Amino acid sequence: AGIAPEGLKLTHVGYGTMNGKDGKAFKTRAGTTIKLEDIIDLISSKAQEKLVANGNENSSKLALQIGVGAMKFGDLINDVSRDYIFDLDKFMSFEGKTGPYLQYTGVRIKSLLNKAGNFTPNFDIVCKEQKDILLAILALKQAYKDAFKALSPSLVCAGVYGVASSFSTFYNNNRILTETDKQKRDSYLTTCKLVLDNIAEALNVLAIDLPERM
Repeated sequence: AGIAPEGLKLTHVGYGTMNGKDGKAFKTRAGTTIKLEDIIDLISSKAQEKLVANGNENSSKLALQIGVGAMKFGDLINDVSRDYIFDLDKFMSFEGKTGPYLQYTGVRIKSLLNKAGNFTPNFDIVCKEQKDILLAILALKQAYKDAFKALSPSLVCAGVYGVASSFSTFYNNNRILTETDKQKRDSYLTTCKLVLDNIAEALNVLAIDLPERM
């Protein structure tokens, strides 16, 4: 048809269907789909409710960042070729494989580093959890390559979730700010900064904002 230049390789990407909670596919011809504008309004309102419930101020800008991030991640975490359930309540959860969970992890690390102040970078591994984090980061780096080959952003979503999940275990099992051994503390804080950088990079690749607070 002359649409694409000669010699340009074209690849067909087959998409699954987006289904409602009843498991049935949305049908544009039947008028059962939801407009994007309405979804953004709805998910932003849900984000505002969660912010207020958690004791945060009612910020429309922050709610929009969280809501749109939740919507994007909820869509991209699914393999493009498979059907999935469009569930806003699940997308908005602050736990599990969701956009808000990743955003919250990044915000928590930002807060921790701000409280810590200056520290000397130390890349020594002093606990098993740090090793697990590094392995998760290496897996994320590989996920970028695999996602490009497979034309599926879900691999990046799974990779960055692996990093955040590993950090959560590290955070729960170790004293960071109250560690009295300076070398250990510097090592822990260096790991925190490394995790933050990788989460921020992955969210940027997925076109998801990382808020300053949550």
